[in-house]
Amino acid sequence: MNLYNETLATIDKVGKSIEDIDYYIINEETKKWDEGKPLTLDTHSEWQHYCEAFADYDNGYGGNEVPEQTFVVFKDKTWLSRGEYDGAEWWDYNETPERI
Repeated sequence: MNLYNETLATIDKVGKSIEDIDYYIINEETKKWDEGKPLTLDTHSEWQHYCEAFADYDNGYGGNEVPEQTFVVFKDKTWLSRGEYDGAEWWDYNETPERI
C-alpha cells in the first residue's frame, strides 16, 4: 500500500479534496518530534514528503507500520485517523458528535 495514494483515495471517498485540509499531525512514540511534541505539517507538500517513508508499506495483518497517532484535519474540523486491528491499517473518517 502507498500511504500517499491511500490518503488521496480516502479524502475523495469522504467527499473532500486536498484544498479542504487544514493540517496534518504525526505523533510517533518511537521518535521525539520537536522535543516529544507531535509534528504538525501545514502544507500538502510536507505531507507528500512525509509519505515517501511509507511509499509501499504492508497494510495487512502483522505489525502496523504507519504511526497510529497520525491525523489529517479538515477545515470543517472533521478528521481522518488511523484505524488498526492486529496490524491491518486504514483511515477512519471522524466527525464531531452533535450535542443533544
